Amino acid sequence: MDPEIPHELDQLLRRAAETPHRDLSVDTLWRRSTRRRSAKLGASAMAAACVVGLGVFAATSLGDSPKTGRTSQSPSTQAVVETPDSALCTPAAAEARLRTLVNEINAGGTKAVEDSISTPSRLEFFQLPGFEQPTAPTTLRTALSAYFQKLYADGDRFAFVSLTAGPIDSSGNRGFSFRFTHSVGNGSAQPAAGTGAVDCYAGKVAALYAAW
Repeated sequence: MDPEIPHELDQLLRRAAETPHRDLSVDTLWRRSTRRRSAKLGASAMAAACVVGLGVFAATSLGDSPKTGRTSQSPSTQAVVETPDSALCTPAAAEARLRTLVNEINAGGTKAVEDSISTPSRLEFFQLPGFEQPTAPTTLRTALSAYFQKLYADGDRFAFVSLTAGPIDSSGNRGFSFRFTHSVGNGSAQPAAGTGAVDCYAGKVAALYAAW
């Protein structure tokens, strides 16, 4: 069962869903990234089975802990297939990673993406206020780095409030909902909230949807 979305988050996301992301209704936020990751996993599993001879790469079910380990390597082909490690995406680890990302954004550093955002193969979606989805050749990670630095330059600051962890899905990602406070300059702090996911491969943020 999906975790209950707190009332404050529900209200923020309902308002955000009206403009401009009408496809991101509250009752599908948790499931949207699961469907996309499942589709990607199916393609990855087929390729892995052909190259490495693994027949059960996608056997993890919703809510189960994924198999521990980082990589599986075939001596004959030297092909490497990543496998998730549940120790990297515990609820406590997910909270710690999101806190780190918030601190890095508030500090105006240039390593927020490098330190806290998943690798390109693990990225899902990022839909944030004022963030424009990149077009080739700009990558999502590059666009996010510029976005975080612009937030800092504009005076946007965030304070972590809470995180509610969801289950680990079949792709080895743990979903979560979160609450922040958001302020600009000397303005009063306003509530901010959203949903996202942390991958169980490096323990980094793979998806984030937020409203403030």
